[in-house]
Amino acid sequence: MQIFAHHVSTAIESSRLYRKLGEQVNKLEEANKRIAENTQRLLRAEKLSVLGEITSQVAHELRNPITIIGGFARSLLKKRDVKDPDYEYVKIIAEETERMEKVLDNVLNFTKPKESQLEKVDLNQIVDQTLDMIEGEINLDKITVMKYLHPDLPPVIVNPDQIRHALLNLFRNAIWAMPQGGVLSLTTKRKDNFAKIGIKDTGFGIPKEHIDGIFDAFFTTKPDCCGLGLTISSEIIKNHGGFIVAESEKGKGATFSVVLPLERSCSDGAPNL
Repeated sequence: MQIFAHHVSTAIESSRLYRKLGEQVNKLEEANKRIAENTQRLLRAEKLSVLGEITSQVAHELRNPITIIGGFARSLLKKRDVKDPDYEYVKIIAEETERMEKVLDNVLNFTKPKESQLEKVDLNQIVDQTLDMIEGEINLDKITVMKYLHPDLPPVIVNPDQIRHALLNLFRNAIWAMPQGGVLSLTTKRKDNFAKIGIKDTGFGIPKEHIDGIFDAFFTTKPDCCGLGLTISSEIIKNHGGFIVAESEKGKGATFSVVLPLERSCSDGAPNL
């Protein structure tokens, strides 16, 4: 009987130890998971830090020649008559160099938009303006554009130059994915207190193993590309209180959803997409 009791006691003690060991293993697994997550955050922060240094150098190198070009263009614009056949071309050069100066100052340095830079704008108009900027690329690459823009979409308060730049990167990314031509579908709609821009292409899609990394700095599968376009777009939208979601299957195209708050406060939470 004593031997039996001893075995029972030993079994109970072993069971208790195994249970504690299991608890410690679970805690260790959770700790390892947190370490892995924090490591990824640190790597991303390090990448963005390096990106900040690089873009600062790029901005410094580009600002002077762009400012000079803009100055000459504005000077020529003042000297030309409105009826001059070259007037519109010079005007476009002057306007685009001014826009590039703003891009260098605001977007490439990942600065949050200042209140003085924010405007109440029509997102449908921003979409149309961005399309106009790449009309030549669309025609050259045999892209058919299908627009389904919500006619009563409420305005958003954003920096329009930055939002155009974010959309420009996304539009060009979609065009690049359709080298043989295809369909670029653009939609706008309201979801709760958010506005959503949908950008869908019929290109070759994004492999499942790449989808989680496409917004990381320097990540790219394109030849001769530095992998900053989607990173910049994502940071711009985040700085406006929004986010971008990417969905894709290899060979079935990709859809990017740009979500922006209709109000500057995001206290109502993200929409259920």
